[in-house]
Amino acid sequence: MEVFYAHTIVPIAIGATFTLVLAVTYAWYDLVAGLLVLAASILVGGVLPLYRYRRLRTANARLAQVQGETQQQMLEAVRGRDALLQLHAAG
Repeated sequence: MEVFYAHTIVPIAIGATFTLVLAVTYAWYDLVAGLLVLAASILVGGVLPLYRYRRLRTANARLAQVQGETQQQMLEAVRGRDALLQLHAAG
């Protein structure tokens, strides 16, 4: 469980904190610039990844299925070769 937190929550917290500090710093000098930085960060860090995830969900599921089938075929081929070698039928 600790590895999960170390590789997901901490980077998200660092990214969010950095984004807020950056947006506040820009807003200190120019409010529009700060809002643009915040909007761009939300778009790039949240909206686009969510959009791509939803768009590629079915393709990734199909890819996982095909990879599983390929691994099953390879395993069956290796087992078949081992059986043939035991019977001295292949060389």
